[in-house]
Amino acid sequence: MHKKHGIITLVSLLVLSLTGCGGITSSDGEFTQHTSSPAETEKQITPEDVAQIFAPPVQCPKLEALTGTQLLEKYPRRKQGDQTALLYQANISDSAATCKASQGQVVVKLGLAGRITPGPGWKGGSLQLPVRVAVVKSSNEKSKPVYSNLFKVNATIEAGSPSQAWVLVEENITIPTEGGMKLIFGFDDN
Repeated sequence: MHKKHGIITLVSLLVLSLTGCGGITSSDGEFTQHTSSPAETEKQITPEDVAQIFAPPVQCPKLEALTGTQLLEKYPRRKQGDQTALLYQANISDSAATCKASQGQVVVKLGLAGRITPGPGWKGGSLQLPVRVAVVKSSNEKSKPVYSNLFKVNATIEAGSPSQAWVLVEENITIPTEGGMKLIFGFDDN
């Protein structure tokens, strides 16, 4: 009896182990064999993939909000500073970046985010937030930027509504690989 029980257990374990590997499965009491070809499950690795896998990590430029440009208050003409006429207020509260090497340069993916709050003078509608992004050498902010772009972030907000989030993601900021760079950003309403 023990031999028969041992053989049944051994056969059961063999069938279970094969079903786990995709060798044999049972459906309605019938056994069928399934195989998968390597072409279906494996991706061909290119030389570019190998180069990227073994490439040294890319140093992202330091992120820095330009002093005095993280808050934007928009007023109607000739009512600057009149809080009862404030159209809206926007801020930049978050920033993040990732970098990768590409063709001898660094490609930066930058994300900026914040909130827009309508003011008492806002009647509702569309607006554009002017966000400046620039890359400069850390040692000399006064030098000509390596990269500079003014982005217009579109938003629609109703009068009297609560604040709402805005997001800017730019994926193709290309800069030289040399170190010592700083990515600066802020509102540019000039």
